[in-house]
Amino acid sequence: MLKRRLLMLCQMACIAVLAVCLFRLSQPWRAALTASKTLTELKAQIQAGNVNSVASDMPTVEIDGYDYIGYLSIPEIDRELPVMADLTDEKLKISPCRYYGSIAAENMVLGAHNYPGFFGHLKELSPGAELVFTGVDGQIWQFVVAESYVLPPSAVREMISGEYPLTLFTCTEDDKDRLTVRFEALPKADSQEGRDAL
Repeated sequence: MLKRRLLMLCQMACIAVLAVCLFRLSQPWRAALTASKTLTELKAQIQAGNVNSVASDMPTVEIDGYDYIGYLSIPEIDRELPVMADLTDEKLKISPCRYYGSIAAENMVLGAHNYPGFFGHLKELSPGAELVFTGVDGQIWQFVVAESYVLPPSAVREMISGEYPLTLFTCTEDDKDRLTVRFEALPKADSQEGRDAL
């Protein structure tokens, strides 16, 4: 009788561990599906001009209870992602998030998990690779990769005090450090041509 109970407890523990592992493994794929759905709705709201009042230094659009400031397009790694207005652990599981700064102040820092559908392929960006940020007000900014390097998680000052107008970061593959990609803005004439092309 005791052996049977121990065996049943072991089986239940194994099933629980397996369920937790499957849930964790499915998180990146569920996040990518949610981000894709959000991106579609965000683009529709931008097209319709449904911008919330500016609560901070950037206008937002609310979708499913979360505020978004726009979306990123990174052709070299085939990514188009919505960007939330601020960063929390919960929000990082749904979308890339603004960690610091703004487009207008030319010091915006965006973070995301290294999920394959989020920033998992940032390491593949080559110098000069293009990125476009479209704000919820319809304004478009174009950037190119200037440099990439790794910072420790404790290097907050270094992360936010760079000379670049846009920075993306994510965890390294071992989750110990932060892959940091710095972007330079394209000259305004090039940005205007990009807007006309879109």
